Amino acid sequence: AARRDLRQAKSRTVMEQLKALVIEMRTKSLPASKLGKACGYTLNQWDRLEKFLENGILEIDNNWCYAARGITPIELSRYALPRSGLVQYY
Repeated sequence: AARRDLRQAKSRTVMEQLKALVIEMRTKSLPASKLGKACGYTLNQWDRLEKFLENGILEIDNNWCYAARGITPIELSRYALPRSGLVQYY
């Protein structure tokens, strides 16, 4: 209950600001663009995203499930990859 109350006090405002930003970005982008599709997807899933605010047991991320399966998420940037003909830079 204490964790839920803390989330209501701190995270709800951040989530409201984030949603407003996503809505603004969606209005400024074409619906078929990658950004437009990402904004649409985010807003379609928004109710699910906010579930962590209502329940103190739920986690905001799922990194624990990757760690439990022995999978380490990595991020590859164009600077980390060798400059070969196999990688195209955009």
